[in-house]
Amino acid sequence: MTVLVTGGAASGKSACAEHIAEMLHIKYGGPLYYLAAMEHKSAAARKRIAAHRRQRAGKGFVTVERERSIGETIFPLGTAGAVVLLECLTVLAANELFLPDGTCRSVHDTVRSMLSALRRLERRCACLIAVCSDIFAGGTAYSDAVRAYLDTLAEVRNRFAAGCSAVIETTAGIPIVIKGTVLW
Repeated sequence: MTVLVTGGAASGKSACAEHIAEMLHIKYGGPLYYLAAMEHKSAAARKRIAAHRRQRAGKGFVTVERERSIGETIFPLGTAGAVVLLECLTVLAANELFLPDGTCRSVHDTVRSMLSALRRLERRCACLIAVCSDIFAGGTAYSDAVRAYLDTLAEVRNRFAAGCSAVIETTAGIPIVIKGTVLW
C-alpha cells in the first residue's frame, strides 16, 4: 500500500501521515519507520527536526535519516510488514537535485532516480506513506534553479500519486481523501 499526504505549510500533513502510519502499523504488525530526508545544515532545519521529533515521541517510530538515495536505505529492524513514513518528498527533491558539491542534476535524471528509489522502497515494505508540501501556488518569475526544482517536485509527486493506493490533502488540520480509502 502506498499513500501520499500533501498540503500547504503547517496544514497538518505530518500529523495526518503519522496517524495513518500508526493505524497501518497496527494492521501490518511490522516495524514502524520514520524516514527523515531533511539535512541538519541550518538552525531553522534543526529547529524543525526537533519539533517533528517531539510530535512523534512515544509513538513507536524508529527514525532512519537518509538525505538521498532512499531506495538504498538500511532499516535496522528489517522491512517485513514494515510501515515507512517518508518525510518528505519536498525536501528529498531538493537534496537529489542540488548536490553537496554545488552542482545541479538534470530534472530528467533526478525524476528518474527518485521514482526508481520510491519503487524500490515500496517493494521492500508493507506500506509506504510519503509527505509532500504543496508549494505550487504563488509567483511565476523564478530562477532557472527554482524552476528546475518545481518541475522535479511536480513530476515526482504527480507520478507517485498516480500509483498510490490513497492520496490525502490536508488543509487547516483536516484530511481530505482525494483518491482511495484509508483506515483512520
